[in-house]
Amino acid sequence: MPSGLVLRAASLSTAAQKADQEGQHIGDASPCQSNKLSIAFKIGSEDVVTSPPLPDVTQMHETTVRIARLLQLPDPQPAENPFDAINAEIRLGEPVHPRRGRGHRVLIVLLAGVLSFPFVHALWNGQLSAPGIIVWSLGAIVAVALFRYAPRMSGTYWIIRDGGIRVERLSLNNAVEVHTIGGRDVEAIDIDDGSEDGPVIAIRLHTGTKIRSPRLDSKDQAQALRSKIIRRLRRNPPVLDSLPHFSRTLCRLTR
Repeated sequence: MPSGLVLRAASLSTAAQKADQEGQHIGDASPCQSNKLSIAFKIGSEDVVTSPPLPDVTQMHETTVRIARLLQLPDPQPAENPFDAINAEIRLGEPVHPRRGRGHRVLIVLLAGVLSFPFVHALWNGQLSAPGIIVWSLGAIVAVALFRYAPRMSGTYWIIRDGGIRVERLSLNNAVEVHTIGGRDVEAIDIDDGSEDGPVIAIRLHTGTKIRSPRLDSKDQAQALRSKIIRRLRRNPPVLDSLPHFSRTLCRLTR
């Protein structure tokens, strides 16, 4: 448990024990903004004290239970947290649906129509020049390409279960594609934080394919989720690999 939360919990412990009979309790973990989660303490006077965002979003329920027991309060109910390790399924991103792909295509058509209006007007009046024709043609090519790949703009949706990951995304035909990744399919799991939009978890398969997760809020969040993915895919390195050479040798000799 982060030290900041320990200090904050300790500073509230005296007031909590004093106001416990007045109905004070520790609140569920609640979202601060985006996917950043914090813990809310509700005091008998209806004041709410909120902790800083927790770096490990996968241990939210365990953290709230520990703090509640530290304050001698009843265990709180699990909060809505799609990243929590107590969930049978950890979910990343938003569910994909064909209507999102259709919406993106409609926007592209409308934008292309608006941008084409000056060229159509010039063509109607016989004033469309050769450079204008070239620009209009290039714009049409870009619009067709964007229209074709518009469903991909919906991103991906990950469902992480014990033994595998279900990855959903829209195909170029605007249908939902489902791919299942097992532990044996994975060569490496890394964190790619090269973008300013936020880090992603990158899974490299033995086939050479690289699959990226939806964007996450912080590197701490990405590292916590990466460790849970490794554990759920049962890709923990053997214990012997983390021991010194002489310890491995001793283990072999004593078998």
